Amino acid sequence: MVFTHADQRKSHEHPLPALESFDLSGQVVIITGANVGIGYECARYMLTHGASKVIAACRNEKKTKDAIRVLLDETKREDGAFEYWHLDLASFASVRAFAAKFLESGLPLNTLISNAAVAGVGKVLTEDGLETHVQVNHISPTYLAMLLYPALKRTGSIAGGPPARIVGVSSEGAFFTDFPESASPRPVKAVPERVYVPPEEDFSYFNTKLLNVIGFIEYAHRIPASANIKIAVAGPGLVNTELGTKDAYGNALPKRTRPTYGTKARTAEDGAKTIIVAATYPVERVWAESDSDVPFFSSMKSLRELPVTAQDEDVRKRVWEDTLAHIPLKEGEVDGCFV
Repeated sequence: MVFTHADQRKSHEHPLPALESFDLSGQVVIITGANVGIGYECARYMLTHGASKVIAACRNEKKTKDAIRVLLDETKREDGAFEYWHLDLASFASVRAFAAKFLESGLPLNTLISNAAVAGVGKVLTEDGLETHVQVNHISPTYLAMLLYPALKRTGSIAGGPPARIVGVSSEGAFFTDFPESASPRPVKAVPERVYVPPEEDFSYFNTKLLNVIGFIEYAHRIPASANIKIAVAGPGLVNTELGTKDAYGNALPKRTRPTYGTKARTAEDGAKTIIVAATYPVERVWAESDSDVPFFSSMKSLRELPVTAQDEDVRKRVWEDTLAHIPLKEGEVDGCFV
């Protein structure tokens, strides 16, 4: 049964249960957008449960370092346990530089939480000449995951060790868009060509989050089983974070949430719980309950089905090829399984 608005309203009627605790000692975690909201709450959990290093991959240095200072004090962790590394998903050069720095560090990569996103910023182009929602929410996260593949593979391939993980933070909105662009030979290029008028602007965000789901499914299908990398996507639900307060129309999301979607927004702490489940709970629990090898989690549970469009192999192939067409890949820059 496909996830619906009614399912989402029902899932928001009661607070989510408390998270279970798992020992993350020795693990290295990258969280994009870890300086605020859901990403910040994910970082708090990782640090509290012993992760050796959490890298906050963020654009704003001051804001991130302030957040790091607060969280290190709160969790009583040592300097270096939570670090700022610059990453601007609106810049392919920044994505490339971040990945190069990480690969050169020689650090393992146990978990990549692809969390950072934008919504409702209007039709703004990035320095690469692409529409911001599409690049930040889909193309750059896909590019980053490809570039970090060697570190994920090296970590997951350790004999007797657990798999490395990628958790793509998506949105239940991926189920709510009809995505007519799926019929286009270049579906990624077609998304920003549609004219959105508020409140239809939400569907621009939903479409990029559907692309995000499709991208991670295709990524999972392309890597060999020997890499020992597990991938999941997770929807945090409607969450009251900066994602909805800094849009082109003012403090829009919190004001529109109840009349538009019939439900109250969750706190960032509650919103992060579903991502944390996918990132830290035992492999046999996270990947056992879904009919897909890339499960979609919502309200801390795996949904039985993926968005309908994401189940279409032909659509996934065209989305992947069009995604690569937007990235100025250098010769040999990413593993051959991706190209």
